Amino acid sequence: MKKAFTIMELVFVIVIIGILSAIALPKLTNTMTLAYEVKAKNTVAAVRSALATLRQKNILKSEFNDINYSTIGENFSNLLSLGVKKCTISGCGGWETTSTDNSNPEFTFHAPGGDVVFKLENNKLNCISDTDICKKYN
Repeated sequence: MKKAFTIMELVFVIVIIGILSAIALPKLTNTMTLAYEVKAKNTVAAVRSALATLRQKNILKSEFNDINYSTIGENFSNLLSLGVKKCTISGCGGWETTSTDNSNPEFTFHAPGGDVVFKLENNKLNCISDTDICKKYN
């Protein structure tokens, strides 16, 4: 006599696997979205931290000039050792220089939840987008 699974046992296992995947898949996509948001917040924090460090270095050198676009470079390449990811597509998690005004440049961060515009003013990177989205990244 051969030992094998009956069709009922196989159907039962398939139903259980279907139920488990229906529960797990939405949680996985939610976790991925949260991970992208955390990455975005960390990128903004790294740029702000690098600006603060540059400001402190300048003070120690007795240089009190404002930090400007030529100081930090395209995509913060002069500010961070590797720069930041450059992209122009919404939601890609990268940066785009939207205004190269030397004294007050603007940068758009293409975050997963929508684009966020930052402006370099008074040696600080300030969010000038909608207040709700700015709350996320401040």
